Amino acid sequence: MAVVKRREGATVAAAAKVAAKPATRKPKVKAPRSSSELQLPTKKSEPLQDMSQYSILVYGPPKIGKTSFLASFPDILFFFFEVGGKALSVHRFPQDQECVETWEQFVRGVDLLEKTDRFSCVAIDTGAAAYQLCSDWVCKSLGINNPGNDKYGKRDRSGIGWIALREEFAKQVRRIQHTGRGCHFVAHSKQETIETRGGPEFHKILPRFTGQCEQIVVPVVDHIFYIDTYRLKSGGVGRVLMTKGDDLVSAGHKTGSLAVMPRYVLLPEDKPEKDYEVISKAFRGDESVGLRTEDLMVSASTSEAVAEGLSRAKDEAALARIAAAEGGGD
Repeated sequence: MAVVKRREGATVAAAAKVAAKPATRKPKVKAPRSSSELQLPTKKSEPLQDMSQYSILVYGPPKIGKTSFLASFPDILFFFFEVGGKALSVHRFPQDQECVETWEQFVRGVDLLEKTDRFSCVAIDTGAAAYQLCSDWVCKSLGINNPGNDKYGKRDRSGIGWIALREEFAKQVRRIQHTGRGCHFVAHSKQETIETRGGPEFHKILPRFTGQCEQIVVPVVDHIFYIDTYRLKSGGVGRVLMTKGDDLVSAGHKTGSLAVMPRYVLLPEDKPEKDYEVISKAFRGDESVGLRTEDLMVSASTSEAVAEGLSRAKDEAALARIAAAEGGGD
């Protein structure tokens, strides 16, 4: 029986070499070396008050203003993996290119971030395109044409390509987050039809990711925001950001402060540079930037899932008002 040994921190290239040796006695695992400088905490940590320091995934239909939303964040650095942002005044890396052309360029950018205190947060636009560029680099390093194949073009049951891809992509994201910066992702949206056993099918809005990208990105972000277009009861059409989702729209958070955040936030239509100011107010629980379900109506471009969700939310709000009125009459 062959034993495969893999050193911790091995490079992608090294991971491609599988060393087969006769089974011997089980190696002893050394206990981790402790640091005498570490002590148990004496006080609780304070929650971050700066919205940009959290990691955010913002997604929505094409041209809805996802990139301009993040461009309003102070002191942000963009890694464009798709050609875009031409109409925006932003810091981008590499500075003289429309987008990141190789994975090595991105890694170099992360190297430079670790050596400076410039830029308070980072945007990866889009996460799916970044993942694809990472996949291309991993395949080239391993001498394969697909993460699921071996070098002969046949299915690799060991999964070494997928493992290397997941580890490399997650590693660079962790490096950014470990600098103390918020790491934000942009994604396009997709609508899926979900079939239920014995029940009617329904539509759901999700970020459009490929492969393992969703499994890597979603767990490491603090907020998932969805942007779509609604007709407003007050007149006109507006960009509305959803901070909390349901079974029809993927959105939400893992930070306690968002418990008081309005579910629907109206973004400035004519001044997208004010988006950060608005979302910061919402983050602090300012209801003045929030919208009620009765303030919203579906537009011609509103997706089916969002329309279904809004209709359901209005029904729930109406029932809640009826229950409150009946309770007040007792």
